[in-house]
Amino acid sequence: MKRIYLALGIYSTVFLLVAGFLGLRLHATPDAAWKSWHLQFGLFTAMFLCMVHSLIFVHLLGTGLGIKRAIDEHGLDEAAKRDLYRFKMKSFPPCMGTMVCAIATAVLGGATLNGASPDAHLALATITLLAHVVTVPLVVRQLGENELLLRKIERDVAARAATAGNSPQIAP
Repeated sequence: MKRIYLALGIYSTVFLLVAGFLGLRLHATPDAAWKSWHLQFGLFTAMFLCMVHSLIFVHLLGTGLGIKRAIDEHGLDEAAKRDLYRFKMKSFPPCMGTMVCAIATAVLGGATLNGASPDAHLALATITLLAHVVTVPLVVRQLGENELLLRKIERDVAARAATAGNSPQIAP
């Protein structure tokens, strides 16, 4: 998941930069074609960004549930549950903040289309880009740690099963 999210994070960054370029081009040359391109690509980028960061929520919640079940069912070290909480608390706030910024940027873009000043839209778009660029490496690191914990739990379950003479039963 770490590599997948990193790739999606890079794509999101490129999409944000292209949407920004289209917006600056529109600002320099007010033309209906540039307006349409910026509007469509900006909305796509905001939705894509929200999807990418939502994937982190789903992944960490899902793997966390599986790890907690394995710990409870196999009597493993309870300290791993604290690690799960730490991963979520380091990942969820920046992901949510980036999604809120993307949504607010899209809303302000709509206001700009209806005659509002583009300055607030540009400022929030810049904040969204910066928040995203800061969030991606942080979340990649947390996903890596989550993956290591998941593999450790799988090894512990397999070792317990081997000593008991059973085949390991890991919850999906």
